[in-house]
Amino acid sequence: MQRFKTTILLAVVLGILIIVTATASIVSNRKQEDKNGEALITANIREANKIEIIKEGEIQELSKIDNKWVVSSKSGVDADQVAVNEMINKTEEITKGDLASTNPEKKASFEVDESGVEIKMYSGDSLITDFFVGKAGADFNSTYVRLAEEDNVYLTKNYIRMYFDKSDFRDLAILDFDKEKVAEIKIDQQGKEIVILMKEGGAWKAEWYDQFKVDESKVTSLLSSLSKLTAKDVIVDKNLSDTGLTKPETTLTVKMENEEEEILLVGKKENEIYYVKRPFDDTIYTVAEYKIKDMQKGKDDFELK
Repeated sequence: MQRFKTTILLAVVLGILIIVTATASIVSNRKQEDKNGEALITANIREANKIEIIKEGEIQELSKIDNKWVVSSKSGVDADQVAVNEMINKTEEITKGDLASTNPEKKASFEVDESGVEIKMYSGDSLITDFFVGKAGADFNSTYVRLAEEDNVYLTKNYIRMYFDKSDFRDLAILDFDKEKVAEIKIDQQGKEIVILMKEGGAWKAEWYDQFKVDESKVTSLLSSLSKLTAKDVIVDKNLSDTGLTKPETTLTVKMENEEEEILLVGKKENEIYYVKRPFDDTIYTVAEYKIKDMQKGKDDFELK
């Protein structure tokens, strides 16, 4: 009987030890989770109206004017609003994660010094935050980060450098439409016959000849280039007469199913680029020569051979 009581007592003690150990482990894990979930930047970055992105000694400066971001270091042209907002959102989401280093001599190995990307955000002339975004962690699903005024290097969850490490924050989108909803394409080139392609019953046909069999792959290729057309540069030091856009060499018109039109005017070629613009927008862009050449098609180019 005594042995039975002893066994019961030992079982109870063992059970209590298991519960205490499990509880301690849960508390420890929660503390670690709380630590890892602590925001790196506590300032209200939504107040920022100026951002500096510094990489390899080059500074891109963004300014918020009338609730819209512009690239003030590039003559104040419009910034890519989506890219800037993504950067701000990701900044808010950065957590400290695991402490990777406190050694100031190891900053370079994590690329949280001049070898990485430094971000400065201001409200007026007041600096809100200054931090570095470094290289990816070993799992390529994390990123080393550091506040500029600290030596502590943290490994935050998720790979976020791509949101900060952009060579150009300007809005370089020229055309952006759904190529599946195009009903008609018109190519008007100086000195050439106008090309008109129409979609009927889901298939493309040539307006100028009923028996002409259209190579659908060539139409698809043209629309792929046009529907997501981006510029190489934005021009601020030339007028229309300098670019040949007062009398465009080529006018490309895409009519959508809802009758709306997307129009691209192509000016002269210079140094392997073409000058282009939209009809009701004063912004002049440059586009690589090879992209424009793919769009300057004649009638025979669309024939199915």
